[in-house]
Amino acid sequence: MSARLRFPGIVDHLVLPVNSLRTARKRLTQLGFTVAADAQHPFGTENACVFFADQTYLEPLAIASKPIYEHAASNGNAFVALDAMFRDCRDEGLSSIAFASQDAVADHQWFSQQGISAGDLFEFARMMVLPDGRQGEGRFRLAFAKDENMAQFFSFTCQRVQPLPSDRGSLERHANGVTGLAKIDFRAAKPSLFAGYFERICGPVQTEEVGLSVEAQNLHLTIRAAPATEPSDGGLIASRLVFKVEDLDMAQTLLRTNGVDYTHKDRQLLVRQAPGQGVDFAFEE
Repeated sequence: MSARLRFPGIVDHLVLPVNSLRTARKRLTQLGFTVAADAQHPFGTENACVFFADQTYLEPLAIASKPIYEHAASNGNAFVALDAMFRDCRDEGLSSIAFASQDAVADHQWFSQQGISAGDLFEFARMMVLPDGRQGEGRFRLAFAKDENMAQFFSFTCQRVQPLPSDRGSLERHANGVTGLAKIDFRAAKPSLFAGYFERICGPVQTEEVGLSVEAQNLHLTIRAAPATEPSDGGLIASRLVFKVEDLDMAQTLLRTNGVDYTHKDRQLLVRQAPGQGVDFAFEE
């Protein structure tokens, strides 16, 4: 069975380690995003997600309890161990892409067969509070994948064994007009090192003059060569997230009103990374 048939490559969400959820909430709100209520995981982390109408979302992730976090990492929790590996090298940024899955057990077996498994299969549950005050428990099963050349970056599949309440319409409406994710830009010293991995984990890979272009089913990825003058560990670093907006002029007005520094070029607004944001954000129609 081909990698493409085995793994559909539908991006579910992006994990953004941050030092403080409070700082992340303040920054993301300043950028015009609606941020969900804080939620804690049983393994020492907490998040405050940003949901989009295209059914993707951002997961700013902070450490809620250092002792619980360290205990989980030392006792085989692959998610926490991989997160800790990222934080050992970088304060904030994009650490991983989560892909939607219907069968994480099969994904884990396939990752192992392909030689890219990054840890044991993991299942957990957490509570979520919706804007109307209703609560629900979600249960998730995760399978992890990582290439030896990636340094801190990893991917995983996310199976919703017991989905959280699905009525999150008010959380998907954002003052900046963002409707979803359009693209992730990465940089690496040698982009070609990651072609095989992304063919397995995501979708078709095209070699271009300046790097690689990757097509997931619902998102475009690029891997560009890092400047020779840029310090590099040889791994893969996310440099920019591109968001789709309904009205670029409306987004620009919001950024200006909120005192956010940005540049406007080629029908795209670029906001450089800041504490609580981690990577550059760009907005385009």
